[in-house]
Amino acid sequence: MLVVWDSTTGTPVRTYLDPHPNGVAYMDLSRDNQYIVTLGADTDQTMSLWDWTNEKEEGPICSVQFLRTETYQNQYWIKFNPDKNNEIVSNGKSRVLFHSWTTQSSKFETYSPSVEQRDFAT
Repeated sequence: MLVVWDSTTGTPVRTYLDPHPNGVAYMDLSRDNQYIVTLGADTDQTMSLWDWTNEKEEGPICSVQFLRTETYQNQYWIKFNPDKNNEIVSNGKSRVLFHSWTTQSSKFETYSPSVEQRDFAT
């Protein structure tokens, strides 16, 4: 379950009952507080973007699934770019993923530069 609370009154203002089949593992809130991005705790992990301020939106406005067989699997950290809501970064043990999205599309564009063991030596 994903619940957005009003920090002043302590009451829930938005609830998503089943955002990911096995729960939410990680999440971040955009700097302007309009969007939430979540990473599911699924085997084939899903990243979803929610516009919780739009009451007409019942589900995520954008999602992508990282299949177990892909290099992108097992992301364990996620963060919005503080200066641009349409840019998100996530990382796992061996990959950093840069995601972007637009309000006109329901898909993420993902870029993942190659990272070698020697890159971690510095």
